[in-house]
Amino acid sequence: MNWLKKYNVVWDSPSCDSSGSMPLGNGDIGANVWMEPNGDLLLLLSKTDAWSEFANLLKLGRLRLSFSPNPFKKSPRFSQALMLERGAIVIEAGALSIRVWIDANRPVIRIETSSSRSFSVRAALEVWRTEPLQEPLAKALPATELFPLALMTECPTFTDSLLAVQRKFRRQLYATPDTIVPDLSNRILWYHRNESSCWAETLKLQSLSDLMKEAKDPLLGLTFGGAIEGEGVVCETRVLLRSSKPLKHCTISVHPLTQTAAAGEWVAALERQIRQTNAVPLIRARQEHESWWRQFWQRSWIWVSGDADAEIVSRGYVLSRFMNACAGRGRFPIKYNGSIFNFEGRWFDEPHDADFRRWGGNYVLQNTRFMYWPMLASGDFEMMLPYFKMFLDALPLARLRTKVYFDHAGAYFPENFYFWGAYLNGSYGYDRTGRHPSLIENVYFRYHFTGMLELLAMMLDYYSLTEDATFARTMLLPLAEEFILFFDKHYSRDKEGKIWIEQGNAIETYHHVSNPLTEIAGLKWVLDGLVNLDDKIVSPTRKQAWRHFLSELPDLPRRRWHGQTVLVPAEKIPGKAENLENPELYAVFPYRLIGVGKPDLKLGRDTYRHRRFAGHKCWQHDDLHAACLGLSEDAKRYVTERFADFNVDARFPTFWGPAHDWVPDMDGAGAGMMTLQTMLLQSDGRRLLVLPAWPKDWDVEFKLHAPYGTVVEGVYRRGKLEDLKTSPPVRAKALEVQRPNL
Repeated sequence: MNWLKKYNVVWDSPSCDSSGSMPLGNGDIGANVWMEPNGDLLLLLSKTDAWSEFANLLKLGRLRLSFSPNPFKKSPRFSQALMLERGAIVIEAGALSIRVWIDANRPVIRIETSSSRSFSVRAALEVWRTEPLQEPLAKALPATELFPLALMTECPTFTDSLLAVQRKFRRQLYATPDTIVPDLSNRILWYHRNESSCWAETLKLQSLSDLMKEAKDPLLGLTFGGAIEGEGVVCETRVLLRSSKPLKHCTISVHPLTQTAAAGEWVAALERQIRQTNAVPLIRARQEHESWWRQFWQRSWIWVSGDADAEIVSRGYVLSRFMNACAGRGRFPIKYNGSIFNFEGRWFDEPHDADFRRWGGNYVLQNTRFMYWPMLASGDFEMMLPYFKMFLDALPLARLRTKVYFDHAGAYFPENFYFWGAYLNGSYGYDRTGRHPSLIENVYFRYHFTGMLELLAMMLDYYSLTEDATFARTMLLPLAEEFILFFDKHYSRDKEGKIWIEQGNAIETYHHVSNPLTEIAGLKWVLDGLVNLDDKIVSPTRKQAWRHFLSELPDLPRRRWHGQTVLVPAEKIPGKAENLENPELYAVFPYRLIGVGKPDLKLGRDTYRHRRFAGHKCWQHDDLHAACLGLSEDAKRYVTERFADFNVDARFPTFWGPAHDWVPDMDGAGAGMMTLQTMLLQSDGRRLLVLPAWPKDWDVEFKLHAPYGTVVEGVYRRGKLEDLKTSPPVRAKALEVQRPNL
């Protein structure tokens, strides 16, 4: 693992503010960590399930450690290093040595400080949610969060959109301030508790009140916060700990907890959690923590070398995977717009606190998917389960919505939704005058149903790699049955018995189209995967019905263009393009009907060359489409530009953005990761295509996961494949080495 040390991030000067922070996490608990020129160490604390009354993902607070004497008073020595293999940040400041780590196996943040000289420490909790935010709802949401939604609706002006919020959604909704709990055990104890919730009002607005009879409000009563304690420290105030005497060693610990409970019950649960955590000796816990991270890095790797560009993409891949691991094992999926590492700053000429993220607390499938696709090849399977589980948990709402809105069976998820499954209210529309419940205001998402097909495609890949039959039966099939039933019942047939989609979206770019390629390609790919599952997983009767539905699908829409046949976004497109996507290339990815080693490769390449919107930032992914089509030079150039697109306002190399979303730009990072994997390895059934889009002048060592429980390891140097092996060895016969630099 010596190669990993090369990508440790090391700074030789302190940072001015949180824009100069490093990310750290254990999969659920996170922190932005930085040291300021005055010698203070700061941690911006976060958790994957800290949802507010308005379903925004909040920070827990900020921790400030101040040392006396100032570590820089007698020595300017400074180093802050992210140690990837150990999952820790190590700081050398003057005479102080500080190690910050978030236990990979337990819910605790540890800050260990030592020095050859005696020092004193003060640990202060800083909170900014000190006043209640009262109704109307518009006052509780920053203007810049509502503004993008207003642009994507039929409201003529932003002012009208705000008035609609105030006029049609004026309820007793409010956000409470954080609570500091008086504590007699030399701890700082604090929490945020949701005393109200937008859940019930959201269901009423969206004609889904019947769900309230059987479902529980996921926001009301949700309580999150933590306790701060340390050896040799005492409470000076309710938000300040100080050392009771000079020290040479000190450990400050933060114990976060999220729970739906009364305040007293939450405090009691936190006390139990602290006792269980502290029962494990610190040295043993640290050893087990570092062991987890070593095993994580041994699952898979991509190490590219050969020139400066190779170093850029290698660093981008490694650090992006690290950030996903820091946030990927919580109760909820990773947020595409900042993960748990968003921070305060000035964006779009407007200051924002650390709770703000552009587009809010909702999930958008086109964006969220890119954190999860790369986890397949990297073998980070357990991190994918929160994403799948979110849909399974919200399936009752999706089923009810389909019945209420369309009066047929099945279930559907929109492109943009809260974690419990409802539309984002700004997208659904507050003014429902004269509107059927199914007619949402946001035209970008009105008929956008492709995301759930891509979810099934990802789940099919998950099963093909893990061969986990329990997953297939309990997660994949319940969703597949409802989603496929929705498409079957939702669309009519033409006179030839083929599916005819009269009203559809070709993702967000083309609206009110007929027979969008995205749905047709998605159904072809997913249904083919489902009918080829083992009979022990899917009954023959179910397969027969799905085969019949598959036979009803029309061909992918195409046309002649400049003397070549190309795929097009839809059979009929009545309006202009409204976004920057290339839906015609969905037949290449995510639905891999066309690609290297498959028929119609020329059709795919011609379509790619005539694509309307070139782009490889954020959720645009020319680099990935180029890799799928074996176009190594395009893939190389675009993925390099993606990973080199450093945010000059943030210090950490992979805090990209804001791009189309926010900082850090997690979906852009994920698209780049998958591009690099796809350049190295692609699968087609049992076939494994090695180096299908790899540039001749880049050296690489890699270990990646593939279908049927296969792991492929290879070394490519100086234009030659020096080593290639599979585990299990019997899968070696499936390998097909492609010629690099095609």
